[in-house]
Amino acid sequence: MHFDTRDHYRHVIEMLARHCSRNEVQVAQHVLNMARVAAEDPSSDPRRNHVGYYLIDDGRPELEQQLEVRLGRITRLRHALNQAPLLSWLGSLSLITTACCAELLRHAYSTGISWGLALLFFPMAAVVSQFVLNLLSEVTTRSRTPQPLPRLDFSCGIPAEFRTLVVIPTLIGSKSGVDKLINALEVYYLGNAMKHLHFALLTDFNDAPQKQHADDANLLAYACQQMEALNGRYPCEGPSHFFLFHRDREWNEKQGIWMGLERKRGKLNALNDWLRNRGNAFCTQVGAGLEVLKNVKYVITLDSDTVLPRESAHQLIAAMAHPLNQPQYDARQQRVVEGYAILQPRMAEEIPTYGQGRYAALCSSTPGNDPYTLMASDIYQDLFGEGSFIGKGIYDVDVFSHSLKGTCPPNLVLSHDLLEGCYARSGLLSDVLLYEQYPSNYLVDVARRTRWIRGDWQLLNWLLPRVKTEDGTRTANPLSTLSRWKLFDNLRRSLTSPSLLLLLFCGLVWLPNTRYWLAFFAIILLLPTLLALAQDVVRKPPRRPFLQHLQLAMNGALHRLAQVGLRLATLPHEALYSLKAIAITLWRLLISKRNLQEWTSYAQSGARRQVTLANFYRAMWINPLAGVALLLFSYLHNPMALFITLPFATLWCLAPFLLCYLSHEPQRSKNALDDEQRRFLRHTSRQTWDFFSTFVNQQENWLPPDNYQEIPEPVVAHRTSPTNIGLSLLANLTAYDFGYLTLSEALRRTELTLNTLDRMEHYRGHLYNWYDTRTLEPLNPRYISSVDSGNLAGHLLTLSAGLPALARQPVISPQLVLAGLGDSLQLLEQHWGEAAHKNLPKLRNHFEQALNSHPTALQAELNAMRNYSNGLQEPALNHDEETKRWAGALHQQLNELCAEWALWFGWLSDSVPEMEPAPSLHWLANPPAQLMLSAEQQSLLDAASALAQERLTQLYSLQQRLEKMAQMDFNFLYDEATHFLAVGFNCDQNRMDSSKYDLLASEIRLTNYVAIATNQVPQRSWFALGRLFTVIENEPALMSWSGSMFEYLMPQLVMPAYPDSLLVQMCRAAVERQIAWGKERGVPWGISESGYFGFDADQNYQYHAFGVPGLGLRRGLGDDMVVAPYATVMALIVDPDAACSNLVALEKNGAKGRYGFYEALDYTTVRLSRGQLYVIIRSYMAHHQGMSFLALSHLLLDAPMVARFANYPAFQSTRLLLQERVPDAVELYSTRRHFETHEGTITRPASLHVSSAGWIRRSRKCSCCPMPTIT
Repeated sequence: MHFDTRDHYRHVIEMLARHCSRNEVQVAQHVLNMARVAAEDPSSDPRRNHVGYYLIDDGRPELEQQLEVRLGRITRLRHALNQAPLLSWLGSLSLITTACCAELLRHAYSTGISWGLALLFFPMAAVVSQFVLNLLSEVTTRSRTPQPLPRLDFSCGIPAEFRTLVVIPTLIGSKSGVDKLINALEVYYLGNAMKHLHFALLTDFNDAPQKQHADDANLLAYACQQMEALNGRYPCEGPSHFFLFHRDREWNEKQGIWMGLERKRGKLNALNDWLRNRGNAFCTQVGAGLEVLKNVKYVITLDSDTVLPRESAHQLIAAMAHPLNQPQYDARQQRVVEGYAILQPRMAEEIPTYGQGRYAALCSSTPGNDPYTLMASDIYQDLFGEGSFIGKGIYDVDVFSHSLKGTCPPNLVLSHDLLEGCYARSGLLSDVLLYEQYPSNYLVDVARRTRWIRGDWQLLNWLLPRVKTEDGTRTANPLSTLSRWKLFDNLRRSLTSPSLLLLLFCGLVWLPNTRYWLAFFAIILLLPTLLALAQDVVRKPPRRPFLQHLQLAMNGALHRLAQVGLRLATLPHEALYSLKAIAITLWRLLISKRNLQEWTSYAQSGARRQVTLANFYRAMWINPLAGVALLLFSYLHNPMALFITLPFATLWCLAPFLLCYLSHEPQRSKNALDDEQRRFLRHTSRQTWDFFSTFVNQQENWLPPDNYQEIPEPVVAHRTSPTNIGLSLLANLTAYDFGYLTLSEALRRTELTLNTLDRMEHYRGHLYNWYDTRTLEPLNPRYISSVDSGNLAGHLLTLSAGLPALARQPVISPQLVLAGLGDSLQLLEQHWGEAAHKNLPKLRNHFEQALNSHPTALQAELNAMRNYSNGLQEPALNHDEETKRWAGALHQQLNELCAEWALWFGWLSDSVPEMEPAPSLHWLANPPAQLMLSAEQQSLLDAASALAQERLTQLYSLQQRLEKMAQMDFNFLYDEATHFLAVGFNCDQNRMDSSKYDLLASEIRLTNYVAIATNQVPQRSWFALGRLFTVIENEPALMSWSGSMFEYLMPQLVMPAYPDSLLVQMCRAAVERQIAWGKERGVPWGISESGYFGFDADQNYQYHAFGVPGLGLRRGLGDDMVVAPYATVMALIVDPDAACSNLVALEKNGAKGRYGFYEALDYTTVRLSRGQLYVIIRSYMAHHQGMSFLALSHLLLDAPMVARFANYPAFQSTRLLLQERVPDAVELYSTRRHFETHEGTITRPASLHVSSAGWIRRSRKCSCCPMPTIT
């Protein structure tokens, strides 16, 4: 069994022992004896053989009776109520609703209303019952502790007898849609890869007026091809991991269209029949070992937009497999009466890439991953031991099929999920989550709700004493009273908004005593919020400061009030679409008998409902009409109420405008850089790239040397590390993104580096921490660094994810390459100044013309620029070194670009139709046949086509090599006792370091993420990392070891940052603290590990991890003041404006050199001569240059590397880890602690542990690893 289940059993035993004369061991022994006795009786219920039956299930009263348990009065009362929970619930609801309605009707009668009381009763009952239901739900959920469903532990493997199939029933209508579905299936697998777990698509074509559509065959062939390719990427012995089951359209007379039979329900029924050899409705089946699927016991069904989190599938299966959850079908009652044939996980909201829209944020719960909340209350599960199925969960194939056999008439059921849960009995598994995104568009949400209302009213059949079945006959309704109440409650809820609107009109216009009815509406709308606020304030955790607790309670209340305001603003529209959906459904059910299967997918709804003001006023026309009507009726019948009705009318008239504003999709936050700042940053990026173009050369075996030091004399450090190599490889692609390299040159440099890596010695897939770049020999001590290896693996996989997209991008983008040329040209003009040679203005003129040239004329402009650039080389020799260097760099760029253009587009001419965008490798490899080209042009195109095919092969080869090179073994670096990664492994001593990384705010994040994504360490290792909270500028922040920018921002250069997540807040707070520290000391800000003004015996700059007090745990952080410009460059991804201003200040202080910004400025007084304010550390470190280059591309090019990282399927499967929420209330880290140094670590007292055990690493040279010995 799972630990949580065993722990729950233990807690029950502890409680029983406290209330009886026996101790815990005796209670446990008694339970075991009861289970043994039951097991000896072959006729007894199999569930009685399990000890849990007596501890948490129906056998509990029997156990308490035998143990003579003496419970308190309140507990006994609760147990008594639990004996008839539905009676207690409905009795309370009915009693309070009746009393409230009676009082309201009495008051109306006392004011002279008699003939209208009957008219008021039904809307009043609907509104009041919803109000009472909200109050009862609020009180119940806050007064009861949710009980988890028991489950087994399948974390080490799923037994063969519980083989499970994960399916997505869906429609396919385009190749892009197929790609998304294939990607979703791959991501599900990568996060839940286990033996005996398979994944499948159940597909239909979109509805069509004819059986076959022109594109159907090609689309299905493409889907089959993609599924086979997916299986090819993940080969295995035995059956495939992935399958495709496709059905043909069938004619539906009632719908008057060709469609998939019974839509989603039909696909699942067809699958169940196929799994049990009862028929085959699938015309196409893809996947090897189909017969093995006939042994599938459970099916996990998901929607196409549902996120199945990592390591969650086996938890669902383990819960279904637990003996107490096994479904018991009663043939007489024709339904499951005990256990569950369906388990529904709890649903949560995922954070979209650019954050939630305003509407979604207002209507949904807080999005993201919440590791601090393990369970949530649910009225039905907590009170009645039975949840509601919403179509995403796991079911038992045999019992599910048997319980639903023959129950549903054809073309009647649209929302089948709730009905299936009623027949097959659904349970809520609230400690397992699935994620989806809440609609950001109000109109899309309305379309979804309308579909739900229609589906609920189409289940009217099951509220009758006798129900119509599949064969048309009627039988006694087999549903339980609870199930019927669920169906009725949905219908009642759909009438609440129309009823409230009617009461509002009556109370403000017709009924006497307007103030009384206004008070009634205020109570209905506001009392639940006020009661929740009161409960929140009273229930303060003992260690939370009162003001913080009060602020949290007020924030929750304000959110509720905002939802009430939104409900009031949309009330007329909500009433209209509810009544419309009900009327349409009743017409179709009772009169036309047609179109009951009408359904529009969520994606199709979003595409059809554009967010424009006209669309919203067109859709919500009832709102302004209701506002005008309210004013008119008030003026005619109750003029004194105009001052009350005017705000309502104004709100309703403005509601479409408000909802349109709230429904705008969130976009990537645009930085507010002006042209001068952008130019400054692009110049910096061009200079930074020049470091790699200069030093990553043949002499260095195409590896980046660790650093280049200008004083006391120029020296290149001929050594490199995995982090340097990974950043250098990403720099090649980044230079292509900026337009500094052609595609051919970027691929060439990448391939040369990979060729070198193939020749280097590895250890379990890892590179050693240091190599000589000339001999390629590892440097002593031979050491594996967790951080360095993780950086390299992450960067290799990011690069591999970026290469396939290059095949479909323009092989040469004029806008991109001209921007890159412009940077070099501006730098040359800047250094040459006013005394520039006459060719330079002419080159500039041709450059300006090229910006507006047609692609066919661009080659002439490029050639002209190259000619003028050639004429600049000799004059540049008479000027300073920088002028000469940039003249040469510009000329090299033009030469490469002209040669590349001639290779790819030499066949272009004015006679060729304009192509926007420029052709891609895919287009060139397979050009269309209808181009009208001359023989010479066709010859050039054929050559370009052959070259494109070579490049495509090269791209694929590089992708495979990068992924293979990233296959590193992290298991031997993982400590299973603490769930931490060690700092490293000394290969010479064959010993893992005793120091561990145990803080989330550290550079280990990327390594940990990669190791989890590649299924080498469990997900719990991420949550084991400590989160030490502090407060900076009244905002929570996480502390790191040294408080350096490197620890906070280095992983964020490639990892996605989800708005309002803990990691984003952590980085923002760190940058704010860095800025504040710089102001306190009166110097530019930006502190991180870097070189400083100290030398070794060979006159090499020394290196140290510097940081900021208040952010770092390490002592003495305020003793040094070394400002590293690369720290500010990295901060561009967090606060672009402040970082750019700081970089300008650093440049004025002389911090910029020929390869961008220098390593550091040392302001530490003890290292300065008298009168010196600071000294510049005139060196460039490869990994700092690489991080700077990535940060500049992040800001200037909209984070292309982050997008590539996020597109890698294994990283997608782990993305929820990056969506961790900021906790509502944090317990701040206390500095009262004892430090005890030991081998570079400190031990924390147990009372201060935030993670599960206690080492924090001490940062060393570069990547927290020993410096190499250089001989």
